[in-house]
Amino acid sequence: MLFEVSSRNLSDLTPDKSVELIRKLVWADATASGIGRNLINIPTAITVKDDGIDGEVTQAEKNGRYGIIKKGLTRYQIKSGNFRAHDSDIDSILLKKSSSKPELKDRIKS
Repeated sequence: MLFEVSSRNLSDLTPDKSVELIRKLVWADATASGIGRNLINIPTAITVKDDGIDGEVTQAEKNGRYGIIKKGLTRYQIKSGNFRAHDSDIDSILLKKSSSKPELKDRIKS
């Protein structure tokens, strides 16, 4: 094995470094699989409203070699630091706040 990544290594990443890592992993899967980088959008602007989507690969004609990209549309939610997914955290990521009943955010729903 070339290197090993522990959960501690991942939890120590800053938000900027987390996005950079995910972008590089997606690019590596795309390159190894013959999927064009022009189909990949993982912005560095991590504090803008994104409706729960931090990155995406659109119109991939096949699955990625390493399983990071799926055929069609793949979307990513990136969390950094010591993140624990509690129900309220998941709700805030996936659901609209202004809705009187639980309703998925538009980009999540699509």
